[in-house]
Amino acid sequence: NWAGQMTANNLLYDTASGAVTLASTPNWDAACGLTGGNCTATNATDVTPLAPSNRIILSWNDTQGVAFAWPAASSASTLTEAQMIALSDNSAKANGQNRLDYLRGERSKEQSNTGGFFRTRASVLGDIINSSPTWVGPPMAPYPSSSLAVTTSWKDNLFPTKTLPENASGASTYSTFQNSAGTRQNVVYVGSNDGMLHGFRTGYYNAAGDYVGNDACKPNDGAETIAYVPAAIIKTIHSNSNVGLDFSSPNYGHTYSIDATAGSGDVFYGNNWHTWLIGGLGYGGQALYALDVTNPSSDNFTENNASSLVKGEWGYSADISSIWNNLGKTFGTPQVRRFHNGQWGAVFGNGYCFRTSNSPATSNDGTCQSSSTGRAGLYVMLLDPTTGAPSFKFIDTGNGTTAKPNGIGYVTPVDLDDDHITDYVYAGDLLGN
Repeated sequence: NWAGQMTANNLLYDTASGAVTLASTPNWDAACGLTGGNCTATNATDVTPLAPSNRIILSWNDTQGVAFAWPAASSASTLTEAQMIALSDNSAKANGQNRLDYLRGERSKEQSNTGGFFRTRASVLGDIINSSPTWVGPPMAPYPSSSLAVTTSWKDNLFPTKTLPENASGASTYSTFQNSAGTRQNVVYVGSNDGMLHGFRTGYYNAAGDYVGNDACKPNDGAETIAYVPAAIIKTIHSNSNVGLDFSSPNYGHTYSIDATAGSGDVFYGNNWHTWLIGGLGYGGQALYALDVTNPSSDNFTENNASSLVKGEWGYSADISSIWNNLGKTFGTPQVRRFHNGQWGAVFGNGYCFRTSNSPATSNDGTCQSSSTGRAGLYVMLLDPTTGAPSFKFIDTGNGTTAKPNGIGYVTPVDLDDDHITDYVYAGDLLGN
């Protein structure tokens, strides 16, 4: 029934033989912390589940980050009228709040309970298929002034006389950032087909650089610290016309939602360093989202801070008058990088365009479900040096049509002269280029 697992196992090292093995019993299974009861993976019994009301779940309302909660029940939520209707049985918003609560992990209205009508789940954590875990721990890049760097200041080797913002008076150095964020809670982020990107806590490193997994404040227990439901998924996770695609329906078959691996990296703007997490949806649809995960403390990861934690979501609207008409299903992992124009940001492929027919890939019939152009290209996200506000550029390869759709998933940025500034980006498309 499309239950998911996310486990953390110790690596064991035999000093005599040099063999490395995986511990058979995990330290934790994140599904158990969300579901409760007996945990088969860890052999724990009577696990207390994380209460749905205590979960920190965020979303995007076309304008800003908000709490993924019914507005009447949360002052931090300003979901739009259209979003509430999308989660409901009709325009009067019947069962909309019930369905949203179900997605948050509320189980009282599952069919296994008297009077229940939603699908009964074995696990609150949904299936995880093509989204690999992304670990965000202490800042570890070998940037100038860091513990791993040779130099203490930034230099663009292609433009050696250029003034760089990282060297400006009053700018925080990367080593300062490492000192301040080096002991932050480690979090593993993974996308699930329950409609959410989940963040699970997993210990931390102390000031001496030693890993600590049994700290009461920053434990290695797999508890969820944050989750994100993309606006694009709010539109598709419930269906009144096809119960097989309706996540809450007892007749649910399966559909994808967040099915891609997120990328993370440190970025510089406003004279300070920040850590961003940027991801797509894979088979789940057309969208790109970005979160500020610099400070994962319980004081900062709150639903009231949704507007500052969620940096934006793009590409999911029906607007085809902008560069987003080139966006297909967002496969690939965005790569966070520094560019020669003095800005930080990310680069990622425009995704794949699927035909509606079941014809072979070499056939020219069928139309694109996603990208309206069928072209292959690269998107570049650029962060404003002062505010961090994202803007985007699209680099069109000119290859592909709607009749013979093309696309790019994964990209590889390359720094040829060791100045930590991207010089080239390599990528392969579906037509073999």
